[in-house]
Amino acid sequence: MKSKEMILAYIDAENISYRKATKILNYIRKEGKSYDVRAYGRQKDQGTKGWSDVAKKSEIKDIRLYGKPEKNKVDKKIMKDMLRDIDKKDVSEVILVTSDGDYTKTVKGLCQQGVKVHVIGEKNKISKHLRKSGCKFIQI
Repeated sequence: MKSKEMILAYIDAENISYRKATKILNYIRKEGKSYDVRAYGRQKDQGTKGWSDVAKKSEIKDIRLYGKPEKNKVDKKIMKDMLRDIDKKDVSEVILVTSDGDYTKTVKGLCQQGVKVHVIGEKNKISKHLRKSGCKFIQI
């Protein structure tokens, strides 16, 4: 059996400002493992354009969703990718960067499967249920 040593980080770019990118990356790097960091946003969303700019200068992958806007489109894509990636990669930890309570059920489910999930969010914005759902909450 292979050792799980990779960190997967998912950033809800609609929910967390790109100005927090340095703090987020510093937290991920200090874990001392290989990592894959992705920031998700809608293609024409000017509010998340800052993440695209940060991604060009860092190891963050900019994931842009195309098509018509729909409610929770980014959230659904992140949750789908989290669940898919856990099965495909040697993952030791998941870091979810958001303050959106829509992720609570998915985070709880991953923790119940034995996946260590860190939730990074903003103290005054984060859903109290999401804050408690992960193995660890990190305030930015």
